[in-house]
Amino acid sequence: RGPQSVHSRRFSALSSLSHSQSSHVAHLLRGLHAIRVRTPQLQLAHSAAGRGDQCSILGGGALAVAGAYGLGSDLTPWPKPTEANTLKTSGIYSLCRHPVYSGLLAACLGLSLLSGSPERLLLTICLTVLLNYKAGREEVLLAEVHGDEYATYTQRTPKLLPTIGALRELLVEDLY
Repeated sequence: RGPQSVHSRRFSALSSLSHSQSSHVAHLLRGLHAIRVRTPQLQLAHSAAGRGDQCSILGGGALAVAGAYGLGSDLTPWPKPTEANTLKTSGIYSLCRHPVYSGLLAACLGLSLLSGSPERLLLTICLTVLLNYKAGREEVLLAEVHGDEYATYTQRTPKLLPTIGALRELLVEDLY
């Protein structure tokens, strides 16, 4: 098959246009595609952004799974702690007080950015508000159960965003 049939297959959506118009649109689209794909600066920026988004998705997923695993039988979807609740302050819980929520938010943000979807980004913002509210409710209930021990924990450990120092400390702790 010749180039004309390839042109027809690729741009069949342009069939309602005249041959001349569709040819111009097809050339314009090919030109835009060539610029987008072949410009090294754009490829590098897209590649770096894609890796950051992918790291956010994978890292967030790992953080959420580690947080859920760290809770063990204390894991519940409800803000109220389980009856046999024990306060977790080490391991993944030394990074932030709500690693499951942090991981979910990081993964959702990465997916929003990777897909370039404003709707997903808006949903991620809504989820952030919801999980921050839920975390606040949980903290009131955990403070009632664990008292001063929980108050001390909240003073030294961030709520949702792990600090670089906490990450470094956790990694050094695990390596040695």
